[in-house]
Amino acid sequence: MATETKANHSKGPWRVGTEGFRIYSGASAVAEVPGLYSHVPQIAEANARLIAAAPGLLEAAEAVLEWAKTPGDHGGNPYCKEFVRLAEAAVQAAKGA
Repeated sequence: MATETKANHSKGPWRVGTEGFRIYSGASAVAEVPGLYSHVPQIAEANARLIAAAPGLLEAAEAVLEWAKTPGDHGGNPYCKEFVRLAEAAVQAAKGA
C-alpha cells in the first residue's frame, strides 16, 4: 500500500516582491507565479496579494475549526454553521486533504 506524503508550505507571513510577482517569506523567495501576470496590472497585483495572504487565511480558518471543537455554547451545533463549513473546505484545499 502506498503511503501519502504531503509537503508543508513555507511559513508566513508572505509578501509580494517589488521586482515582479515573486512571493517572499522573510528574505527568501518562496514562489514565483508566472500565471499572475496579466494585461490588467490591477488584476495581477490583486492575485499576488491574495497568494501572499494565504498563510494568514489558513491560520484564520484553522482557528475557526479550533473554536468549533471546543466545548461550550456555540449557539447550536457549530458544524452546521456555514462559516465553519467554509473553514473546513478551505483547510482541506490548502492542505490537499
